[in-house]
Amino acid sequence: MLRLFVGLELPMSIRQKLLQLQGGVTGARWQSARQLHLTVCFIGKADNQRTAAVCDQLQDLDHPAFEIELAGVGCFGRAQQPRALWAGVKPRLPLQQLHDLVAGRLQAIHLDQAQAPFRPHITLARFRTNAGPCQPFLDRNADLRSPGFTIDELCLFSSTPGHGGSQYDVLARFPLAGKGAATD
Repeated sequence: MLRLFVGLELPMSIRQKLLQLQGGVTGARWQSARQLHLTVCFIGKADNQRTAAVCDQLQDLDHPAFEIELAGVGCFGRAQQPRALWAGVKPRLPLQQLHDLVAGRLQAIHLDQAQAPFRPHITLARFRTNAGPCQPFLDRNADLRSPGFTIDELCLFSSTPGHGGSQYDVLARFPLAGKGAATD
């Protein structure tokens, strides 16, 4: 059984920029360059047959390539005791449209998505216990920005737990080449 999610790979220049933010937060388990990505839809455990069905559903997505940029940082949980630190992205509309399209395709094969609202972000660090306050990190990086970068493909990732955090491997790539409305 594989643990799967649909996401976006980031250009190395963006990953390098995000790696420069690391440090200064007690208890943070920082993501490596290989771990930095943007999740579009989480799938969970899937056997080979289900994985093939997911790949079939992600073929020929009617969604154009689009451009996004980094936009600030935040945390899940309270700043005094965070669960994760993340980098934001904008514009959100094309990401929301892509999420909705993928979630609809996954529903067609009875993979219902969680009802939590989609919040596009790039996880920078996770915390187990003993998380220190992250407000200084949030203040220091509040104005995080990047040049725009193009999103022109979607990836199916497998996730394998390990000592240094999960390892993410791209199983399949799906080009974005449709004519759908992805403007903000």
